[in-house]
Amino acid sequence: MKAIIISDLHLGARFSLSRHFENFLKALPEEWDLILNGDVVDKHGKSLTPSDQRILALIKKESFHRKVVWVRGNHDSHFLLEEPGKIDFKGMYRLDNQLLIAHGDVFDRLWGRNKVAVDTVRFMGNIWLGLGGQDVNLAQMVKRFKMFYKYYCKYLMQKAVRYARQHGFAAVTCGHTHNAEDRVFDGIRYINTGCWTEWPAYYLLVNGQEMTLNIAGGEE
Repeated sequence: MKAIIISDLHLGARFSLSRHFENFLKALPEEWDLILNGDVVDKHGKSLTPSDQRILALIKKESFHRKVVWVRGNHDSHFLLEEPGKIDFKGMYRLDNQLLIAHGDVFDRLWGRNKVAVDTVRFMGNIWLGLGGQDVNLAQMVKRFKMFYKYYCKYLMQKAVRYARQHGFAAVTCGHTHNAEDRVFDGIRYINTGCWTEWPAYYLLVNGQEMTLNIAGGEE
């Protein structure tokens, strides 16, 4: 099994590193599967720019030449792609019994499915902008609360690892937190592929039994 996994591209958001992803996509070796682990688009129903539409068209085109799996995240759970080609849409995905692939929102009762928490951070973000603060995206705003963000990332990891253990997986990969990391917790390998809304962007390369978390080439 050869697969490349990325998460949290957030097409449609002005912070998306979409141009870098387009170059990354065009350079993928032909024999590798492509797995998009959630939040490929930023918001259901939000209009996409022609460049974003072009990237979706490229993803669809790739599905005719390689296996392309789109694991839905909290941002794109209801997104419908017209003429999706051969893209395989999933809630979760597995590579044999080796690796569980889940965006992460399915494990998240603290933030991702907590409307009050999301609305609170957005409100604080608006206050920050009103005071003349630098414009940041929602994830970057959360990262300013370092103690909470550290707790949140650990919380999601624990939930994901527990689920992976219960279902017989040796490893699990998520996105969702926008925090790239690769560690072993409670005997299970946990890999988070970060995001493509701030630099550096990451991807997980799976080559048989070997898995490596890498920084995508290029510059911010």
